[in-house]
Amino acid sequence: MEVYLFINVPIGVAALVFLAWKVNESRETEGDQRLDFPGAVLTVAGLALLTFGFLRMPSLGFDNPQVYGTIAGVGLLLLSFVKQTYGAGEYRTTFFPGIVGLGLGMSFTVASLTATVMGSVSDHLSGTASGVNNAVTRIAGVFANAIFGALAVLFSPGQYSGKSVCYR
Repeated sequence: MEVYLFINVPIGVAALVFLAWKVNESRETEGDQRLDFPGAVLTVAGLALLTFGFLRMPSLGFDNPQVYGTIAGVGLLLLSFVKQTYGAGEYRTTFFPGIVGLGLGMSFTVASLTATVMGSVSDHLSGTASGVNNAVTRIAGVFANAIFGALAVLFSPGQYSGKSVCYR
């Protein structure tokens, strides 16, 4: 823990100083500037229900109403979110399906991959296996953000034109 703080805190401070020094503030000045409170509430409630349902599944089983009811509730909240954001057609038809697909893919692969990695080593190597698994996961996350970010800009250039952050 001390090594983590010793290395990462100075890097974080340096990043904040660099940002304050080199990056100009940029804000969207066109369109609706209000926060989407109903959308935020629906999203948080859906994530909470999904988490609760899956956490209760091992002890109650999937056939328990508390489990499948909360997971079905996520579907209802998801439909409510889509209906509530009906005016945001571009977001609803481009960004949202991709995020749902990415989330589903990760939910099917990450837990099973972690269980496979941890189950394939003996107990005395479990710490090393966990560390390697976490390091690979972090690196993959960095690459995924970079690649998907680049693809998002590449495939929808009109949406981002004239709204980029200015650098000195």
